[in-house]
Amino acid sequence: QMEREHPLNAHFYGKVTCNWESLQNGHSCGVTWLPASCVPDGIRQDDTAKGILTHYGLDESKGWAFHRWSYPWGETAGHDLYALSVRMERQHENIAGQHFVTPAVGESIILTHPLTGEVYTLTVHELEQEELPEHAFREPRMEYPKHLLTMTYSLEPDITGRGFMIQDCSEGDKPRRKQASTTEDHSVLAAAIGVIGGADGPTAVFVGAHAPKLHAACSSLHFESVGEVEWRAVFSEKLMEDLDVCLI
Repeated sequence: QMEREHPLNAHFYGKVTCNWESLQNGHSCGVTWLPASCVPDGIRQDDTAKGILTHYGLDESKGWAFHRWSYPWGETAGHDLYALSVRMERQHENIAGQHFVTPAVGESIILTHPLTGEVYTLTVHELEQEELPEHAFREPRMEYPKHLLTMTYSLEPDITGRGFMIQDCSEGDKPRRKQASTTEDHSVLAAAIGVIGGADGPTAVFVGAHAPKLHAACSSLHFESVGEVEWRAVFSEKLMEDLDVCLI
C-alpha cells in the first residue's frame, strides 16, 4: 500500500522532439528526496535535492525525483532551432492485489482489481512440481535451491501483455555454501550468494503462453519439494496519461 501511493513510484520517461525530429538521449543524471518519515536514522539527505526543493518551493513532506536529460543538437554550424517539445510518457506501475493459497486443479478463485473494482476469475489448469537441472547453476562450490511449483492458469476476462502477473509471497530458500576443504580459496564464494531473490522481494518466473489464454507462474525456489504456496496477484496500470509540452 505504501509503495503504491509513494510519489517516487510515479515514473515518467521523456522523449524530446526538435524541429519535428526525435532526438536520442545522450546522458542523464538525477537525485531523489524522501520525506523525513521515510529516512532511517543517521542517513543524511542529499544537499542537491534539498537545494532544488528550496528553489522551486516544493513540499518537503512529500517524495520527489529530479532528472536531467541531455539531448545532443546543433552539431553542424548554423543548424537553427525552430521548434522544441517534450513528451512525458507515464510508465506502468505494479499494483498489488489480494493474496490466495494455491487452488486445486480445476478450481477457480475470484480476484478483484484494487483500483477499478473489476472482477476476474482465475482457474487453475495444472500444478506441477519441477526441479531445475544441475547445469542451471555454474558455481560448483555453492548449493542452490532447485525445487519449484509451476501453476498453469487462465484468467477471465483475460488481460493481455504485461497487465497481470502472479508472484510467490515467499522469498524461497537462499543459496548455501557446500562443505569445502581447508585448502580451498573462499575469496570468490560471496559473489554468488545473492543470485536468487533480491532487494525487491521474490521473483515470479513467467513461461510463455502454452495455449490461447493460458499462462504459467512459478513459485520461489526451495531445497525440498514445494508445499502450500501463498500467491500475490499483481496488476500493472498506467495511472496517468502521457503529457506533451511545447517549449518553443
